[in-house]
Amino acid sequence: MPKSYRYQKPESKMLRRIQRGIAIGLILAVVLVSAAYFWDMNRAYERVNGKSTVIASPYGNIEFAQGGSGPDVLVIHGSGGGYDQGELLARAVLGDQFHWIAPSIPLDCAFTLWISALDLPGRRHI
Repeated sequence: MPKSYRYQKPESKMLRRIQRGIAIGLILAVVLVSAAYFWDMNRAYERVNGKSTVIASPYGNIEFAQGGSGPDVLVIHGSGGGYDQGELLARAVLGDQFHWIAPSIPLDCAFTLWISALDLPGRRHI
């Protein structure tokens, strides 16, 4: 008998339905999570778009945001991210009592600054 006419046990039909349902559910979950991710990323880009200033330096372009008024404070945060995380930190901790500057140092600039620090005059190399 050809394969197409072969009798299939009810358990194997049920197993295939379950597998098909799981596969469709996983595909749907991936689509929904991807859509939520891109929607959230677009909101984040809109939130920070146009809030920064870029200046040229000998070590590369430096992007920063600033706000508040009063004595100057340079906001350097210890986590990854850019000026937007420094801005959130400054607004939460300093408020408007200080003029804060939150830089975002790109990797090429940070690497150049690190290399330059190694070659400071009068520094002894091991």
